[in-house]
Amino acid sequence: VHLHGLMVDMDAVMDVARRHNLRVIEDCCQAHGATFRGTRAGHFGDCAAFSTNHNKCFMSGEGGFYLSNDKELFERGKMLWYFGEHRPPEAGEGYQAYGMGWMYRSSDMVAALARAQLTRLDAYLRQIRRNALHLRECLADVPNLILPTEPEGFGHNYYNYTIRFDMDALGHAADAARFRDRLVKAINAEGAETGVWQGWPVPEMTAIAGRNAYGRGCPWRCSDSTVDYGLEQFPVAVRHCNWHTGMTMPLRPPNGTDMAEAVAAAWRKVMTNIDQVETIEI
Repeated sequence: VHLHGLMVDMDAVMDVARRHNLRVIEDCCQAHGATFRGTRAGHFGDCAAFSTNHNKCFMSGEGGFYLSNDKELFERGKMLWYFGEHRPPEAGEGYQAYGMGWMYRSSDMVAALARAQLTRLDAYLRQIRRNALHLRECLADVPNLILPTEPEGFGHNYYNYTIRFDMDALGHAADAARFRDRLVKAINAEGAETGVWQGWPVPEMTAIAGRNAYGRGCPWRCSDSTVDYGLEQFPVAVRHCNWHTGMTMPLRPPNGTDMAEAVAAAWRKVMTNIDQVETIEI
């Protein structure tokens, strides 16, 4: 998953896949136009999926698209949009289902708008990037913030400008999530829209913790598996969930760098008046 618009190290992913004979599916739903070593998301794995819903950098309404250079995987992907009735080459005629299908259909209007939006994507991403980099400059000296980075060889699309509060420095490591909520409330009160998207690590979510998927605990217990998803195994994920907040719309066109400056002013005001944040009720 290329989360928040920054790609995964695909050299490492593909190396693991080759050693274990695994297929690689790229989740590019937040990574339109993001790059790794100059190559865009979706070009590394065996197949890739993109989303086009209203808050994505590439928007055309509720929908998405699927890519693959592997003919077999492409044909299997096509089966999902119908009842699994796409016929393999060796099949005969007739109303026959050859696999599971879930009617994953996008509307014609969404697809048409997506094709038109492709002509504007590069310009749109350039403006988001200008805004994001300017915001970073404006926030560089604001205390107790951990700003998003762009490692060498990576091209961020800044779908979600995710900032972490340094709860250790703030003295709130023990009650990080609660104090994070106070900070978010204060920043929103200053007019800079921000919010928490990932409040729980995946292992803590009810579907995973309760093995609530296909019934009787499958797929986790289908082979009498005793995999342990205890949160103590995921300290980095827990810390991220408790320390972070993110912004999307303030940095999107037609907003320009002036909006980034206004956002930075709100953050600076809150982060330099921490004593007042301590008193906020949530």
